[in-house]
Amino acid sequence: MPLDTLIENKTLLHNFPIFSVYVFIPESKHVTEILGEKLSKNVYFIIKEVSVVSLIEASFIKEFIEVGSLYAFSYQAKVEEENFITLLPSGKLILYLQNNIAECLSLRKYYPPELKKHERRTLRFQTCIIDTKLPNFLPGQKLYDSTLNELNKLKDFKFDLLLKWEPTGDICPESIRTYFEKHGYECNTCEPNIYENTKPSVSVPNLNLEELDSIQINDLIHWIGVQLCNISFHPEKSDMLANSSTTYLNEQSKHINFLKIESYEGFFDGDYILSILKESREVFKKYSNLPFIIVSIAGYLESYFELEKKFRSGDKSIFLVISPQLQCWIITYKK
Repeated sequence: MPLDTLIENKTLLHNFPIFSVYVFIPESKHVTEILGEKLSKNVYFIIKEVSVVSLIEASFIKEFIEVGSLYAFSYQAKVEEENFITLLPSGKLILYLQNNIAECLSLRKYYPPELKKHERRTLRFQTCIIDTKLPNFLPGQKLYDSTLNELNKLKDFKFDLLLKWEPTGDICPESIRTYFEKHGYECNTCEPNIYENTKPSVSVPNLNLEELDSIQINDLIHWIGVQLCNISFHPEKSDMLANSSTTYLNEQSKHINFLKIESYEGFFDGDYILSILKESREVFKKYSNLPFIIVSIAGYLESYFELEKKFRSGDKSIFLVISPQLQCWIITYKK
């Protein structure tokens, strides 16, 4: 699809929380731009033992959910093994609770469309959805007060949260940490791991982007995996990596003289990927010799799929292959 179409349609890139982003730029010896510069400035937080009801307090909604983009989910929890929560930038608070707990709550439940009614009794977990941005979700209104009453039943359940907040206007993101600390929560500020790896000599797949078939896609995914196996976020290993010449074993591969890989690990959302796509558009205009740019995205293993409306444990990956003609091929992988 045209790159501009992907930029305008944000749905795919906002499907799950993103853990790592890798940007591959071949033939990039003279490229000085950093496509993921915005990612390097990202700040996020670990909040310890948060009660669910604290996430719908009127002050929290007013100061953070309504003023920016807030994304949070259970940190180091296991889907299908324990209770799990997520708060999406849309304002939806989604609870994934053990069946015996969910049955005691008068909250809106979500069931997969393919699940028959009599099969619901066999579920080990149920999904409850609370929309904090509804106009009548206000103290004194029936919806809010009844939800508050139900969530108070979970006051003994605590969740460690991985949380990021992008405020609108000239507001410091650290203010959300101050808020939680004032309410007695332990908070840690986190920053992304960043590493730029350059390879002076490497083989790359000889892609025919006009006729990208399954064989080329498999070769490409294999090649990306080979490159990622040689990336380290430890500076002491940088010399070894810079001088390595990983061989890509394929008769259709070709040799290039320079490959730059930007690497980021942290907590990102789709807006950060959009910033890379916009920057790549400008890079292609300036450097017409680039054969392609690849953006590799991997989500957190334990998280919520927004498009499918379900929690899932397993690999979540998207590969974006961008051509000099500003066409973008989207390759999805999940396991």
